[in-house]
Amino acid sequence: MFKVIVVEDEPVAAEHICALVERFCPGFRVAARAGNGVEALPLLRENRADLVITDIRMPVMGGLELTKIINEDFPDTCALIVSGYQEFQYAREAMKNNVFDYLLKPISPANLRQAMDQVEKKLRKLHTARRAELLRGFAGGQPAEGGQLEHYFPESAYYAALVRKNGLPRRFASGAPIEIFSDNGELLSIYGRDEMESLCLCPAGPIELREFEAIMERVLGDNTVPGYRTLILYPRAFPPGRAPEVIQELYGTLHLSTVVGVNRTVRTSGPPGPAGEIAADATLALMELQLQKGSIDGLHAAFCQCIDAWCEARHPQLTMEWAVKRVFQQLSGGGRLVFEDQVDLLVEDAFFSATTTGELRENLWDILSKALPRDTSAGLKIDSPAFFRKLQEYVESHLAEPRVAQSLCASFGLSQSYLSKLFRKHTDRSFNEYLTAHRMDRAKRLLQENQDMLVREVAALVGYSDQFYFSRLFRAVTGVSPSEFTG
Repeated sequence: MFKVIVVEDEPVAAEHICALVERFCPGFRVAARAGNGVEALPLLRENRADLVITDIRMPVMGGLELTKIINEDFPDTCALIVSGYQEFQYAREAMKNNVFDYLLKPISPANLRQAMDQVEKKLRKLHTARRAELLRGFAGGQPAEGGQLEHYFPESAYYAALVRKNGLPRRFASGAPIEIFSDNGELLSIYGRDEMESLCLCPAGPIELREFEAIMERVLGDNTVPGYRTLILYPRAFPPGRAPEVIQELYGTLHLSTVVGVNRTVRTSGPPGPAGEIAADATLALMELQLQKGSIDGLHAAFCQCIDAWCEARHPQLTMEWAVKRVFQQLSGGGRLVFEDQVDLLVEDAFFSATTTGELRENLWDILSKALPRDTSAGLKIDSPAFFRKLQEYVESHLAEPRVAQSLCASFGLSQSYLSKLFRKHTDRSFNEYLTAHRMDRAKRLLQENQDMLVREVAALVGYSDQFYFSRLFRAVTGVSPSEFTG
């Protein structure tokens, strides 16, 4: 429900406007009335009004001066001008102050309803964007300004959950990922650090906690996207004022609960403690022995046995990352291994791209094998521009396949970690970012050339079985939904 302040010096006219809003505009409620602009300003600050309906000619401060202040000091507040004067200069001056519309007295219900419908569309879009900004800020530990939480999250209590598809997002890579958000009314779903993650908030009034948890649990059974999922649930309803600490708790729990290849549901139980450690001394000793012998087969067997054992023990991703980096650092001592790229980034890519423990093992061995002395790693595929062009051609001809990365790696004998490394080297983008961009370009061409094609048909032709996920991604890239896109 959006708040309205009516500013009108004639009591009868003010009553008429308030009555029209209450009767014909169900998405709005009159929060306050004022007789001129000076009286309206403190009411604006106190009520955080979404809309001001103001007359032009009033004593002390008229509507034009008021709308100028609104435009400068209250950028999230819309304004409607009403007046009995039909001179064009009033309307022109009002439009300079970003006034949404100009209505002439006497106001008819039809004209007001038409204007208010357009205002409501603008406000809904604005509030959705503001909620997304606040939630992303909470995820990064930023507090909200006074009154923002209650204004943009008006319900008395909310439920919250965090869903992550596959591994944790990259933390060492440069460049900001695409951020996507959606708002379907009751369930607020904010896609944060990349397209594989969603932070969900739901008003506690319409449904009970167990119903919300059941909805989120169904995410784990969603097979439209390959891989595994981690669901973090906050176990009780909370007021909007606690949203920042609740969201920090959800993210902290996610970081310490994600296990490669395992679907998990975890309920938070307070701020998470520090991650544990893996004792890797025996593993290191065995691999160092094989490396000293020059036995690449023995090194491979020992390394794979180690990774398999850690995965079977279901160590959290961050704990395993730390242990893998320690192994690589130890083995590289004395120049026995030469890592041409930053190890942190390579390991991060290996965990991020793996959808199973087998893929993780292959990705990590790929990093290690390429660091071996050249005489023991002969025969590795050369990273050449001509080879990369073949990868690009494959992607272009297989955009409709939902598992392009897997089929590409299988066809060219690559690990997903090395695939991502190649695309970062040649395009400065990860493989997923490159694939998404080309899928969206193909979708735009299809929509331009086939205006009668259904959204779900376009989604399927560019590799998305979930048309709603496709629509959110399309909007994030183009700024409009597929049905609104005109080219």
